[in-house]
Amino acid sequence: MSLININIAFILVAGVLIASLAGCIVTIIRYRYPRSNPYTTSLVSTDISVKKAPLLKSDWISWLQLVLFFLSFVVSLVVLCSLCFFLVYKQDPPSVEETPVVATSTPNGSPTDTPILDSSEPVIQFNRLDEIVPIEERDGNVSYKGWGDGADLSIDGRSYSHGIGLRFTGTSYETDVATEDSPGKIYRNDCKEVSVEYALRYKYQTLLFSMGADNGDVASFGNEKTNGIAQVIFVDKTNNEILFDTGWKDYLYAVYECPLDMSNVDVLKIVYRTCGVSNENKLKNPLRFAIVDPILILKDDAE
Repeated sequence: MSLININIAFILVAGVLIASLAGCIVTIIRYRYPRSNPYTTSLVSTDISVKKAPLLKSDWISWLQLVLFFLSFVVSLVVLCSLCFFLVYKQDPPSVEETPVVATSTPNGSPTDTPILDSSEPVIQFNRLDEIVPIEERDGNVSYKGWGDGADLSIDGRSYSHGIGLRFTGTSYETDVATEDSPGKIYRNDCKEVSVEYALRYKYQTLLFSMGADNGDVASFGNEKTNGIAQVIFVDKTNNEILFDTGWKDYLYAVYECPLDMSNVDVLKIVYRTCGVSNENKLKNPLRFAIVDPILILKDDAE
């Protein structure tokens, strides 16, 4: 509350306090000394020995007025005391004087600011997976930092500037999915897969990423009958170990901030599979998946 508003409130409450006090006094006077009615006065005996009639306690209107004025007086008194306390103890925040930045001179004479670094927290070194050149390019199936046509990678309507896009376009890199890897382990002639590999050479500790079906384009997502299902697998190729498997998912799939241990990975292989790409089923827009913000955290002893 500003000081001007406090002063206005103070004046209004003070006015209510004075008015309620005056109302109490007037009501008490009117109650103690009511006006005499000439008609009833003529009927009262003029004998001075007769005592005055007692005050009428049935005048509930006067009692009600007195109570209301008294309550108004008490409330306004409390509010007024609170405002007085606030005005007395209110202090403006101390002004902080800006400390001028002293420019130091480097050996070549150019001024520079001296940064203050907190040495207690180690600086995390990392690389981005989408900036590492793959062992073999997969043009048409794998794109980086976008879909190649200017469209951003997106998950749940949010766009990302870093990431890897996975899709099927009918390239020569696409092969049939084996029966044991097909949905329900039943061979389907509309299932294809493609893979891309990255040489990590044991330099990284962790891979952090988010991933999901890119449903930003209405022509590239929909229900299973329209766009099929897809699967993404991260594989430690050297040890032939699966590090992460989405399972067969539809266009609603999304997962965020997943950490994977990369400390023992020489070559990381990413396999992308989809079912529902054959022309006989009229599925022209298979699902496309996006691996976004893929960050590789370096080991402490990595160069």
